[in-house]
Amino acid sequence: MKLETGGALYFIENNSNNQTAFNSLAAPADIFDYEERTAAAYVSGSRDLNKKWSIKAGLRYENIYLKGTSLSLGQQNSSQYGELFPTGFIAFKPNANNTLSFAYSRRIEKPIFYYLNPYRIYIDSYSYTSGNPYLLPSFSQNLELSETYANNLTIAISRSVVTNGIDYVTLFATNTSQTVSMPENYLTQKNYNLDLSYTLPLNWVNSYNSLDVSYITANSNNNTVAIPDLNGFGAYYSTRNSVSLNKKKSTFFIINYTQRFPTTTGFYKFDSRSSVDVGLKFKAIKRKVQANILIADLFKNNYTNGTRQYVSVAQHISSYNDQRMLSVSLSYNFGNKKAAVNAKPVTTADQNRAIL
Repeated sequence: MKLETGGALYFIENNSNNQTAFNSLAAPADIFDYEERTAAAYVSGSRDLNKKWSIKAGLRYENIYLKGTSLSLGQQNSSQYGELFPTGFIAFKPNANNTLSFAYSRRIEKPIFYYLNPYRIYIDSYSYTSGNPYLLPSFSQNLELSETYANNLTIAISRSVVTNGIDYVTLFATNTSQTVSMPENYLTQKNYNLDLSYTLPLNWVNSYNSLDVSYITANSNNNTVAIPDLNGFGAYYSTRNSVSLNKKKSTFFIINYTQRFPTTTGFYKFDSRSSVDVGLKFKAIKRKVQANILIADLFKNNYTNGTRQYVSVAQHISSYNDQRMLSVSLSYNFGNKKAAVNAKPVTTADQNRAIL
């Protein structure tokens, strides 16, 4: 058996200072400092039982300390907890073109930073939204069965159960017009997914296509607000294409398209939305130099519109986070291409939580 072990330390600081002069009912500035420290260790083992069967299992432990300080409100909150995350994987390869695998994992999703900020943002004299400094992470148990054929077609069936899930809840004060929205740990969600992905085996185009069909059930354990259970289907389609424009295959036209069909997520029903990206890619000097030009969300169609149903009130949301942009990148690869490299990639999922 091949054994592997390792560890990691994460230190995250996030500081925000938002001036809110228009927000006359709140403090004049929203100053929030966030600190997070994570110590993690893991061990995993893998083994090829024979030419057709292989297995892998692992266990990761995380100890997390977090502290949020609202300087505007003079309020500080902190918490610390440790969790174990097991994983398991078994693969069966009956021939050169087929691989059947089964996987299990337990995962954690930590709150986005601004979810923990208790500062109130008033929409009008009667309504405000705020974070919840007492939020805890949510957890999921995941099972997946997948089949891969010829390294370009994958079919996967999966089921996941999210507990202690985070979602906003709106409180409607009795006999008044006041409403308060804040995130809480009250969601239990079950996801059933069918995923299809296919890469076209053509020389003149690199085309990766995926389709995800889901059925989701959501249940609330909130004791303050009665929220009806919700279930429904959803679907997502994506195609990413790189088309060669010359015989040397040094110039490519890029076109990407995503389509989200009407979908149920948590306690919301969302309308469909789409996005189109176009661009060019150039390779030169024996493909060591690569330049990319990309325009994202060309037609400005990536809007979010949804509805949430309480017992006697329907809540509608509409938002557009402008993702249209022109990006230009230039890269140069150097060194010995034949050199053997065995390196662990560094992920930045925790850092991305700061800007979501």
